[in-house]
Amino acid sequence: LITVWIISRWYSWLNNRTETNYRDEYIKKVASVILKNIPELKWQIYKMRGSSFWFLFEKELSDEEIKKIIDKLRNLEINIKKQKFNLEAVFGITRNENNNIIWKSNRMVLKAIEKWTNFLLYNEKLNSQKEDLELIEYLDKLNTAIKNDLIIPFYQPIQNSITQKNDKYEALMRIKNENWDYESPFLYLKAAKQFSKWNIITDIICKKVFEYAKTNNYNFSINLNPEDLISEDFIKKLKQILIETKIEPNRITFEILEKEWLDFTDWEYSNSTSLNTIKTLKKMWFKIALDDFWSWASWINKLNQLLFIDVIDYIKIDWDIVKKLWNDDIHISDSARLDINYLVEKAKHTNRFSKNKIMIIAEYVENKKISDICKSLWVDFLQWYYINKPQKEIL
Repeated sequence: LITVWIISRWYSWLNNRTETNYRDEYIKKVASVILKNIPELKWQIYKMRGSSFWFLFEKELSDEEIKKIIDKLRNLEINIKKQKFNLEAVFGITRNENNNIIWKSNRMVLKAIEKWTNFLLYNEKLNSQKEDLELIEYLDKLNTAIKNDLIIPFYQPIQNSITQKNDKYEALMRIKNENWDYESPFLYLKAAKQFSKWNIITDIICKKVFEYAKTNNYNFSINLNPEDLISEDFIKKLKQILIETKIEPNRITFEILEKEWLDFTDWEYSNSTSLNTIKTLKKMWFKIALDDFWSWASWINKLNQLLFIDVIDYIKIDWDIVKKLWNDDIHISDSARLDINYLVEKAKHTNRFSKNKIMIIAEYVENKKISDICKSLWVDFLQWYYINKPQKEIL
């Protein structure tokens, strides 16, 4: 007995479109295309909530056979109103399981999304009851932190590579625990994502950063998440915070992870809720940063699409490429230099024709050697522990 839980990445994008029937037609086409193209498995197909489908079939398959089926599914073409899509989905799979098979396959698809992989096959090691209990524990701690005002922004400087002045600061969330120490938010954010607490956290951070900005002349950046971009209340709350604090919007940059831009980088589909939120922020004179660039998409292909949208003020190079600038393997370090040089030159070229002047920020500048290399490549700003660690107050 094999079960497969599928979550379509395209569905969330289509869900932001104004034409509801476009999304509904996609759902119907997904089911019919799968049944038509892999008939030998005699699927039983069930539509689950949101973007999910659940399939069940009785046949013994090896790991390699399952992988071939998944690859075939991912490459299936779906045609809707003269537009072509592939399935572009995440798969959670169980095999020869007798109990809780729906829950187990759903568990694996969520794990796959968390691990940024296309599919996972269920096994007991991945089904960690300890991890579930830990997630619930951190949800309880997060709720306590929200209730008792224990979510605190720390500020990490972003240094101008030419003037060597700290002109900007990124606000990073910290949690004050029962021992009055400040904890990293990683496990708290997992709970926030799982239980839809992101919007509350963003609201708290925005209010505190804007209030703190009243006491100085620095510029600040704040991280946004997918829930903020599709929230009907986000812009309303932001306007209210602006009224209360009277902060100039151009002092605030909102950072969005590269993988979140994938929903709306194709300029033809400019009516997505996410993109409209970004455009509204720009009209309000906020600045926009593309965060962790290189970490998710095929970056060269995506770069032209992103630049075409013409809403980006900063591109933050992912730490994984920056750390390679100083490497014992000369081929790795040279490749990283060439990549960053290409991005810098591309930004300069774009700035000649664009109303937005894109600037490049390098993260993971952990020592003087990496700092010097970034400066030699004309990277505009530097960030990480070599510049300074995040602090509760700007000294």
